[in-house]
Amino acid sequence: MVEVLGLALAIFVAQRAAVRRYADAESRLSFLAGHDPLTGLLNRNGLEIRSSALIALAQREKRSVFAVFIDIDGLSNINNAHGHLAGDLVISEIAVAATRLVRAADLVARWGGDELVIIGLGEGPDPDRVEAVIRADVTIALQNSEIDGSISAGLATLEGESVSASALIHLADAHMYERRLLRRSAQKLT
Repeated sequence: MVEVLGLALAIFVAQRAAVRRYADAESRLSFLAGHDPLTGLLNRNGLEIRSSALIALAQREKRSVFAVFIDIDGLSNINNAHGHLAGDLVISEIAVAATRLVRAADLVARWGGDELVIIGLGEGPDPDRVEAVIRADVTIALQNSEIDGSISAGLATLEGESVSASALIHLADAHMYERRLLRRSAQKLT
């Protein structure tokens, strides 16, 4: 009888351990489905899911929603000159700097290879400030050179019932390109 109880207890303990391992694996897979493995930020899928809830909250509270679109300047040149590990380091450091710029409730995501997006409630940070803070925060020393965290940023703010994350991000992306073109035009004049 004692042997049977011992065997039953051993089976129970083994099953609980297997269930715990399965739950841990499922939790890890769920995290990976919504997060970028390099930066730990939300990925595009994770941002789309989480921003829907944020936008619904903004609509209920009749508040505006902002998106900041960040593009890392010259990442392909960094990859070509210093290797992809250096490029990954630049992306990671800029991601860390971007998260320091935002409030806890704001969403920060890696949107694409060299693009980050921030979505939050309210008016959003000034793109000039975003660029300046990240540029000041990110300098990566390599063996023979330094890489700075040069980015271009654009901001869009919308309010109302027809707000969607994709429209907001598209507008912020367009604003970023407009600002980049103006900066390049101004540099050519000097």
